[in-house]
Amino acid sequence: MKRFQRIYEKLKFPLRNQRGGISGTVSIIFSLLVGCMLLYCSVDLYGYWSQRQKLVIGANELMEVMKAESGYSISNRRQFDNMLVTMGLDPSKVTISEATPKSVQRWDTLTLTVQMNYETIGLKPLGKSLNLPIHVSSDGLARTFIR
Repeated sequence: MKRFQRIYEKLKFPLRNQRGGISGTVSIIFSLLVGCMLLYCSVDLYGYWSQRQKLVIGANELMEVMKAESGYSISNRRQFDNMLVTMGLDPSKVTISEATPKSVQRWDTLTLTVQMNYETIGLKPLGKSLNLPIHVSSDGLARTFIR
């Protein structure tokens, strides 16, 4: 019990300055404010990582379809968009910048590059907005022999 009283007295000391100064109190409040802001901005790190993981999963699934069909077609984009919706992403914000078109011979290389921008939410109370690009690439080999 004495230990808790000593800790309480140490924490109460900056608030009970004999000279009337409040420098200790201001430093505690300021450090709490900075800590809360850093914690709030760390939400963006998790959001960026989560969006990137969802995009990686979607790109890998699309690559598996491309491997089976020996390339990319517009019907694959519809499947990809439906998959993005089920994962909670907006398909209009996701672009496929590079995809190997159909009619690729078996064991030829297929490439897929998907990208989107992540808009941060941690800086909105300050009136700022930051867009971070997310690029995901996937490679594979075609599995279907075209005659």
